[in-house]
Amino acid sequence: MPTEAELLADVVDAPFDNAPRLAYADHLDAESEGPSLRAEFIRLQIQLATERFDQPTAATAGDVNAEVVRKMEWLTAQQRVQVLVDGNKAAWAAQLLQVADDVHFVRGFVASAIVGAAAFVKDGALLLRQAPIVYIELRGTLGALDPLIACPALADVRALSLSEEGLSDDALGRFVVSPHLHQLWWLELGGNRIGMTGIDRLAAANLARLRYVGLAGNPVDPHETVGADGYMIQDAALPPEGEALEAKHGFLPWLHYSSDSLLDFPPDPRGAPLP
Repeated sequence: MPTEAELLADVVDAPFDNAPRLAYADHLDAESEGPSLRAEFIRLQIQLATERFDQPTAATAGDVNAEVVRKMEWLTAQQRVQVLVDGNKAAWAAQLLQVADDVHFVRGFVASAIVGAAAFVKDGALLLRQAPIVYIELRGTLGALDPLIACPALADVRALSLSEEGLSDDALGRFVVSPHLHQLWWLELGGNRIGMTGIDRLAAANLARLRYVGLAGNPVDPHETVGADGYMIQDAALPPEGEALEAKHGFLPWLHYSSDSLLDFPPDPRGAPLP
């Protein structure tokens, strides 16, 4: 029988797969004298993430009473999840919170963390081995920029926020040539001091998997603008700055909306990377 540590390693190695999470929950129930609260939490969050409670099932469509029951099940599950988080977050994330300032659970496990850049440089590898964390929000980046650029733990980060960190063109240009960003698909840079020089250096960097870059609140944002009917995008066009970037560097997917619906933008940094 696999140990709890081995089952956790399976979850970390496959962060978007529910099967290892359910196997971990089964193990917790088997090892517990009674039903495990953590196992209940894992299953409930997976249920809420995978079932469409906002849509009637084929069997209940048109049955008003059945649809009301379905919505009540959804509300009850959400409330139970919140109770479990409020009562157990500190214990379930105790080791992670020795490094991170805060954490967020998705499908029963910590999926994102707010971490000081210096703490990430020191203990980021340990943090990422303890949970299937796919999204990191860094704080205090400028004070630890050089060691952060050289930090091997960045190689396991898929989504990253450096928002409101005071980043200049030079700081961004130095960061994006780190040799450890090859898995990065989501990058939030909002509220910095980044102009076209920094964005040009980002476009020139070898970040082949990058699909989203948030640039709102900087001196310039070359992302395409859209016309929409409600939430559905009807047309889109790059501003001159975006056109100039693509004329120089070729197609840059992170300058474009990844969906026909504004509801899906920005894409979820805690979800699976966009293709």
